[in-house]
Formats: sequence, C-alpha cells, structure tokens
Amino acid sequence: MLGLGLHSETHEPMVAYRALYGDYQLWTRPAGMFLETVIHQGESQPRFSPVKLF
Repeated sequence: MLGLGLHSETHEPMVAYRALYGDYQLWTRPAGMFLETVIHQGESQPRFSPVKLF
C-alpha cells in the first residue's frame, strides 16, 4: 500500500498500491474493497495482507 486518497469526483476513499508480481504496476482500488474479506480456496481471508519487504 502506497497511500490513501480520494476519488476526484465522488470523494470515495481509494487505496493506491503496487503489485508485487508481474511488471509491478501501480493500482488503485476503493478502500472498502481493499480491506474486505474474500473466500479463497474455500477459506475466508483478507483480500490483502501485509508483506515485509526488508
């Protein structure tokens, strides 16, 4: 996660983050979606989790 900002028209909170795979693109996602829980391989888990890089 790089930071939190606001959508320019709706003022919805948005999260900016960089993918840690592929070509490491910069992405944005609504904060509520970024923080939600999803079902993955039959188990409930956070959509994203902290990663220690250093």
